[in-house]
Amino acid sequence: MKLICKELLTNIRNNPRYKTYNEQIIAFADKVISKPIEVLSYQDHMFFYREHYRRDEQKRERRNNLSLLALAYLVTEKKEYLLRAEDYIWAICDEFAWAFPAHLKEEGLANVVPFETQPQYIELFASGTVALLAEIDAALGDALSWRIRSRIRMEAERRIFTPFETRLHNLFWEGTVHNWASVCASNLGIAYIHLCDKERVTKILPRLKKSIANFLDGYDSDGCCLEGYAYWNYGFGEFIRFADLLYRYTEGKDNYFLDEKVHQIALYGQRVMVGDYHVVNFADGSDSSPIQLAKLHLFASHYDDIILPNKERYNFNTLMGEGEVSFLSAMRNYLWIDPEADGNLGERSYHHYMDKAEWFIEKNDRYSFVAKGGHNAEPYLTSQPDWRERYENRVDRNEPHNHNDVGHFIYYHENECIFCDLGAGLYYVDYFLPEHRYKYLPASSRGHSVPIVDGQEQCRDIYHGARLISVDNTHFAIDIAGAYDVDGLTSLVRSFSIDRDGVTLGDTYTTTRRMTVVERFVTKIKPEQKGNILSVGSATLTIPDGVTYTLNEEVFVSPDKENVIAYLLDFSFVADGERQVCFRIE
Repeated sequence: MKLICKELLTNIRNNPRYKTYNEQIIAFADKVISKPIEVLSYQDHMFFYREHYRRDEQKRERRNNLSLLALAYLVTEKKEYLLRAEDYIWAICDEFAWAFPAHLKEEGLANVVPFETQPQYIELFASGTVALLAEIDAALGDALSWRIRSRIRMEAERRIFTPFETRLHNLFWEGTVHNWASVCASNLGIAYIHLCDKERVTKILPRLKKSIANFLDGYDSDGCCLEGYAYWNYGFGEFIRFADLLYRYTEGKDNYFLDEKVHQIALYGQRVMVGDYHVVNFADGSDSSPIQLAKLHLFASHYDDIILPNKERYNFNTLMGEGEVSFLSAMRNYLWIDPEADGNLGERSYHHYMDKAEWFIEKNDRYSFVAKGGHNAEPYLTSQPDWRERYENRVDRNEPHNHNDVGHFIYYHENECIFCDLGAGLYYVDYFLPEHRYKYLPASSRGHSVPIVDGQEQCRDIYHGARLISVDNTHFAIDIAGAYDVDGLTSLVRSFSIDRDGVTLGDTYTTTRRMTVVERFVTKIKPEQKGNILSVGSATLTIPDGVTYTLNEEVFVSPDKENVIAYLLDFSFVADGERQVCFRIE
């Protein structure tokens, strides 16, 4: 399939609205064109197994540099960019395996992929690599050497197409309902459409679409992504790229965008935008993320209720960041963004409640507040017809991005994150093993703004969750006792009341015996105390009577391998019978 028509290519090169964006691409491409292509050695391959955490930068950098060079050639037609892009394609085709070592698993780790089949193992990065090469081939066409184009097809056939079509059993991700199903199937679909004839595409599509159907089943009707915004951006983002390509490939006959669930999932991106570059980041993810401009514009072309950002603040000039770019994403900037369309996303006030996930979201011109009920298990467990049996028999071992955070909340004041979600920790070798995951602060309930009851943290799995009591535009109440395994804890009703100036948090404990309780608030800002008032950044927290305040610190390692200090504001007291405590945040 032809990715770029002559008219679009002329527009990319000559439209003054793309001028700054194109200049940024060229500037970054000029920085990498003379850099040597780093060799991926055996020791590099073994790093994950030796050090027990991921270092994927080398592979990512190769694909990033290839994208920059291919884009630079596309907008300039200068041969030097093309020749260096061909060198990168050749180097990528020489790699032992396109999959990340962390996904291959060796030497006693779970989910072992035999060494001799690792070059043909299809996972997130392998599928993304074949889609990248296929799109560059489709976009640059015969400008590429025939040998390069042949090599792309040879490696796609050897590593991806033939192994995928001849396997006796489906790959594990084909039966999951999280981002793996979408990312892998969508990228394979893109590669098949670009590199294969129509008969072969038609034959493989039902299998790929079954995986995508599983992925969509992982969402409830409210469109909430329980894996977090980062994995909505990744999993759903790869899906819509494929959905749009399939729509054009079939001339509109195959249209995922008519599905109301797809519509609701598309709305998730704007519903969790709580400020400039700030998003609700429950589960593994950062609280800071650029507005996904191209996606929003594509959604707006299909749905009337999509709100676009202000075009003067968010436009082509804001897209490049630090030069990290995917060719596939950059092409969608050209294909999907309407430079004239305008809106006020990120600046508006609104209220929304996601009834299935039990997420309560309030944003006004003074603060943003989000609280959650829900449960402490990943959605894919409940989406299988036999999920209880599968879970109890530990067929589904991993809970990929769950945090134990029932009753947790996030509070922004004047666009500053006051009480936060710590997001993801460093992806160590055991970070995704349930029996080890919750020793890490960011995933555990001790790393969230929820109580520690009788010395016990919250427990993981579908059985540990909240019970909704009431919700309206200004009030949200849940019983979170079910998130704990504490003998004698009859109920723990957590209520949030919002008004113009702030939030009142009230916890009511009902117990059949005496127990110590610690109310915990988590922040990355060191607080200052003055009497019964704690100043946390630009906000204040009022300490109630009858509690003992202690400030603790704990350091965790972020995905960027940086040491981050979490300040844990603890307020302890004794509950015996019925006890209520209230906090005021402004």
